[in-house]
Amino acid sequence: MNRPIPCSTTAECPDDSLLSAFVARTLPAGAAAGVEAHLADCRDCRELVFALTASDDDDAAPVERVGRFELERVIGQGAMGVVYRARDPELERTVALKIRKSPSRLDPDGEERLRREAQALARLAHPNVVAVYEAGRHERTMYIAMEYVEGDSLADWLASGRPAAAVIERMIEAGRGLAAAHAVGLVHRDFKPRNVFVATSGTAKVGDFGLVRLDDEQPASGAATRPSDLTLTLTGSLVGTPAYMAPEQLRGEAATELSDQFSFAITFYEALYGKRPFAGET
Repeated sequence: MNRPIPCSTTAECPDDSLLSAFVARTLPAGAAAGVEAHLADCRDCRELVFALTASDDDDAAPVERVGRFELERVIGQGAMGVVYRARDPELERTVALKIRKSPSRLDPDGEERLRREAQALARLAHPNVVAVYEAGRHERTMYIAMEYVEGDSLADWLASGRPAAAVIERMIEAGRGLAAAHAVGLVHRDFKPRNVFVATSGTAKVGDFGLVRLDDEQPASGAATRPSDLTLTLTGSLVGTPAYMAPEQLRGEAATELSDQFSFAITFYEALYGKRPFAGET
C-alpha cells in the first residue's frame, strides 16, 4: 500500500505493514502501545491510520448535504467519523458537522460514542466548551451540529510560538471548560492539545468529548481489569491518548476527574516548555 502523503519523520515512522497490523488489531500489546504513542506526535501517520480505519462506505459518491446542512470542506477526520465545516441555511450560520456513516467493523461502537458526545455537550453551556446545537440522523448518517470555532487547535496555535503569559491565559480558560464538564458529572478522558481549540478571538474552548464518561457510570463487572475489553480511541489501545493518560488509565482502571487533571497538567507543561514532562513507557 502506498502512503497518501509523505511522512515528515520517515526514519522514525512505522512502515505501512506495521500500521496496517495496528489497524487490524493483530499487534502484540507492547507493539500496539508503541504505535499509539508515535501517533500522538506524528500527524502524517495519524492521517494514514484514519484512512485505513474509514468505513466501507468511503468509496461511495461524495456527500454534499446532510439533512439541511450544506457541507463545505473537511476540517478533521478520525476513526469515529469526519468533521466538516458546513452551512446551516435555515439559521444562516456556519457549523462544525461531525458525521458518522454506517458502522465500521474496526469501530463498531463509534455511533454510540457519537450519540454520547452529543448528550454530554448538551449538558454543558460554558464559554470555554464547544457548544452543541443539535444531533440527528439523515438516512444512514448520524451527525452532531456543533459550534464552529474559527481558529486552530491548541497544538497548532502553540507551534507558532507564543509568549508565556498568553499560554497561561489560554490554559486557564481550558481549565475552566474542563472544570465545567466536571461540575455536571462528565469526565473527558482524552484531554490533550489537539482537543482544545483557540478561536481567532483568542478564547480557548475544550472540545472532542467523544470518549466522555458520565461520573455516575460504573464499568461492567471485571472490565476495568481487562484492558483488551476497554473502549478504543483509534483502533487498538486503551481509552485516551497514552502520552497524556493518567497512570490509572494506563492500568485499565476507570478514569475520574483527577485523571483529567493529570492530563491537563501534562498539557500545561507541554504548552509552556515545548515538551512533555516525561517520555517512555513508564
